[in-house]
Amino acid sequence: MKTLKLIALVVLAITLSQCKTTAPTQPQSSSPSVIEVARVLDTTAKQFLQFADQTNGDPRKALMLTATWIKSQPAIKDAQARDSGYIDILLNSGLQTTFSIDLIDPTGLSLFKGGGSEITTPPLEVSSTGSSNTISNKKVLLYLAGFSQFYTAGQIQKIVDYFTNSGLGLDVTVLKDEQCTYQTVESFKDYGLVIIDTHGGPDVFLTGSSFSIYPDATITEEQVRAIIIKQLGQDCLDKLLSGALRIGKAIRINLSTPLWPKKIDIGRTTQILTTTDYITSLHSMPGTVVFGNMCYSGQSSPVFNSNTPMKTAFMGLNPISYYGYAFSDGTSGSVNVPFSNAMFDTLVHALVVDGDSTGIANLQTDHTTEYVDPLIFGNALLFKHFGADDYSYQGCIDTFTDARDQHFYHAVCIGKQKWMVENLAFNAQGSRVYEDDPSNAAIYGRLYDWNTLMQGAASSSSSPSKVKGICPNGWHLPSELEWKQAIATLGGGDVAANAMESDNLWLTPSTPGSNINSSGFSVLPSGFLTAIDPSSVHADQIWWNKGESSGYWATTESNATDAINFQFTRNIPFHPVLTQSAFGKSAALPCRCLKD
Repeated sequence: MKTLKLIALVVLAITLSQCKTTAPTQPQSSSPSVIEVARVLDTTAKQFLQFADQTNGDPRKALMLTATWIKSQPAIKDAQARDSGYIDILLNSGLQTTFSIDLIDPTGLSLFKGGGSEITTPPLEVSSTGSSNTISNKKVLLYLAGFSQFYTAGQIQKIVDYFTNSGLGLDVTVLKDEQCTYQTVESFKDYGLVIIDTHGGPDVFLTGSSFSIYPDATITEEQVRAIIIKQLGQDCLDKLLSGALRIGKAIRINLSTPLWPKKIDIGRTTQILTTTDYITSLHSMPGTVVFGNMCYSGQSSPVFNSNTPMKTAFMGLNPISYYGYAFSDGTSGSVNVPFSNAMFDTLVHALVVDGDSTGIANLQTDHTTEYVDPLIFGNALLFKHFGADDYSYQGCIDTFTDARDQHFYHAVCIGKQKWMVENLAFNAQGSRVYEDDPSNAAIYGRLYDWNTLMQGAASSSSSPSKVKGICPNGWHLPSELEWKQAIATLGGGDVAANAMESDNLWLTPSTPGSNINSSGFSVLPSGFLTAIDPSSVHADQIWWNKGESSGYWATTESNATDAINFQFTRNIPFHPVLTQSAFGKSAALPCRCLKD
């Protein structure tokens, strides 16, 4: 579970190894006291280990017993165990902190967030769809404050590859562990997509900032504050004392270690947590999509001591969209590692590879059903989306440049597909221009026989075809099925022909008022070449039908010598026609590609 393991609330948690397991003492002044919080956490940790020893190493039972114990202590106003993973503690002084446990495997990775060495859950791919608005900011931030506890380098590289291979020109920043400072949170507004992957609670999440202090019982309040200023700066101390930041400490437990309660080292490192009070004080982020890939990220119901819930805090900054985990009643909880890993993969794949809009990137392939953590029994923990549902990195109409020759193209969405608007113009060996006239290339693109088009790939009838062929990187040739999907989306047959044919350059005009080219697909009458043979002097080759028709290959063979062709023509009077037939592979036809 991405439970708020390793964390704690309020001012600085310092463990003092020589402290006795007794009730925390009161602060010496009315000002916020780091010493008081330190002693609360120190005695809580020691008492937990005693209870764990008494319960034969059962960490859950020990945590519940510890929550009851700490609540009875003089310096404590209230305490509450949550998810059998940590204890929220409210001091009489008004300061808060949290004690937590973090179960780990023998390699030191957290069992409840990335406990394995590889992500084994495959990406849950979603079919793409268009949106009316585009996420214009191409900067992406992966804020991986718990990286060393959750992941190997290869796991995150898979996600980074989605961005770098998308062809969207995204600028990806990956921050890991101590690179994820609390100050970085202030820059979230500067990114188009922010993914926070760390331990979280209803009103806090773990940063990578920390400080180290030797647990000496003789240390003074002034000495502790001086250490914080030296290691993290005056601003950090100020925010800790105001409650904008909190400190925390967790006991990491390897249950396979014999007699583990007697072998735990409480340690010297104390982590810094960002609170929802800090988040609500930030500038708005109207151009940003945020994913809280952590426990309690979708919390909107009131939380301990009436603090602002995590989802409420982020939505108050007016992002484009916010993603998190929540139950249907607005509460949230711990999320299991297989599910959170799959959702990380799925969301990025949906937004970056499929081009899905923010409104469906968290949904299954029916675009209706939310994903549910299968390891949470009873109440369903859902992968939730909040905010605008009509933004994507690729809108319905887009542009791109073929890196091979810097040729510029437009693209259009037809249902769940993204098609090139212009015919491909890449000058591949074996391709031709209509009548070998260079001026035709600028208008109609180039013509390709089937073998040139396929570049050695085998016939494919699947959707997607997975045949790159002559297409640019990130695009592929359409199969027969993919052509049929586009045609069906536009009404089928000649209705689709009307929606796909441009009204330019045809010898036969369209019917007035027929809503010609409503899809934006813009078929031009580019003609074709029969019996192409590069060794021939062209005597056996015939140019056909420029101004009258345009046929397009599919990746699907009809037989050894023929392949499927979709032919756009016009009948008198003014009627667009679309037919499917088998055509000899030696003919040269124009080409349209589909986005992967």
